[in-house]
Amino acid sequence: MIFMGYNYNTSPVPWYYVYQDIIKGPVTIGQMQKDYNIYRELQPNTMVWTEGMAEWAPLSSTELIHHIMFATNHNNQAGYGGSYQNNTYSNSINTSQAYEGAVPPMQYSMQKANNTYMWLIVAICGLASLLRLSVRGSAGADGTILFINVTAVGLYALFCALDKNELKRTGHRTTPIWWFLIVPVYMFIRAYRLRQFPSYAIVFLITSFVVGFFFGFISAFVKAF
Repeated sequence: MIFMGYNYNTSPVPWYYVYQDIIKGPVTIGQMQKDYNIYRELQPNTMVWTEGMAEWAPLSSTELIHHIMFATNHNNQAGYGGSYQNNTYSNSINTSQAYEGAVPPMQYSMQKANNTYMWLIVAICGLASLLRLSVRGSAGADGTILFINVTAVGLYALFCALDKNELKRTGHRTTPIWWFLIVPVYMFIRAYRLRQFPSYAIVFLITSFVVGFFFGFISAFVKAF
């Protein structure tokens, strides 16, 4: 539901928004401005809800975005006075205990996250495995293999960082970046939180072990005959 032509700053009704799969609120417009400018918890795709809305809607689809992201510094500072507690509410908690008005719907539709970076990691894994096997036994193989491993880990870190930004952009809960050291674990946790089938994690494991095994087996077979 899209609310256009409405002055949100004069509304006494609080708002709720979803951050990392957690419903946060009730909050005022000034508090949401603070959550955006200081905590960086709101994005154009953040799902928001207030009393009178039939369902959750992206922040960008409402005029509220002009009062949160495009407000002047004077307006932003207007809601900063006094104490403010950044409240969070789990999806399983009855938020009516915190606010005696309408209760936000506990089901919301998150924007679909792009899996491109995960598949790029899978491709790098396969390429690195083939390169390591191709240089094995050659002069200076140890140094070359070390270079391949360091480059692969660096690319894993880069794409995991980019993927973390993608998850933030779509409003999903993120995983600590150091999980790139255990890529399959990062992938399985990501798939679980996004409610996806972990196809990229499974292919990564297959690429890591099965491809290397068969390539080595075929190479040994060719050399034997």
